[in-house]
Amino acid sequence: MGLKKALGKTKKVILKATDFVGITNEREKSRYEYKAFKFYFEFLFYVFISVISLLLLLPYAYYLYSKKKVNRTYYDNKKLRFDGTISGAYIAYIQGFLLMIIILISVDKLQNTFLIDFLKANLPEHAVGLITTLINALPTILSSSLVFYGLFKWQQANTHFCYEQAGSFMERKIIKSVFVAIMGKLFGLISFGLGNPIVIWFRQRYTINRMHFSFVKMRFNGTIFASYKWFLFRYYLVIITFGLYYPIYLHRINEWIIIHTHCAG
Repeated sequence: MGLKKALGKTKKVILKATDFVGITNEREKSRYEYKAFKFYFEFLFYVFISVISLLLLLPYAYYLYSKKKVNRTYYDNKKLRFDGTISGAYIAYIQGFLLMIIILISVDKLQNTFLIDFLKANLPEHAVGLITTLINALPTILSSSLVFYGLFKWQQANTHFCYEQAGSFMERKIIKSVFVAIMGKLFGLISFGLGNPIVIWFRQRYTINRMHFSFVKMRFNGTIFASYKWFLFRYYLVIITFGLYYPIYLHRINEWIIIHTHCAG
């Protein structure tokens, strides 16, 4: 009996250790049944076709990514099913892209007709250069956030529990969502990556708690401590490997989010 108990404890220790480094995945009620090795090469393929097509195939790549991800996800042992279409992905992408163009043109017109002259007349030259740089950067961050936010909302709206065909949506708070995305990126940059786990935790807690799948509200129970344990060293692995580790990093983010997502009711 003592030997059996010792073997059981040893097995648990080994499983926790291998799960921590990403070799295994403990079976949870909410789980992501997508092998990291397979995801790695499929993600590289999605990036390749998007880049080589000058982003023309980005919606198609996102459609493939969404389908593979959703169809391998379980929340509280309930399997998800993806019902999105390629045409739907392109519609969401084009809407976000047009909005991005409008924002960039508007900011450029504002700078050329009024803002730059006003700044030069009231601020030192070095301050004008700094503010101009920030103004040029923020529209790019904002517009790219809107493009991917549109695709993300499209993915979520077309994700249902099996045998259900409606009732998936996100509570409408687009301005707050974009603000969270921008502040998360800025905080991650100025903290040199040390704040990145907090950004992941805060963004996912905010996002998941607004999600509904097949009229079922979701809740997120991940913690800041767990986020640091999973992601801090992996963030620096992405930098050290010049981005080669990024697909595994993304896979582990997806896995951690799903494990800590449950049905609220």
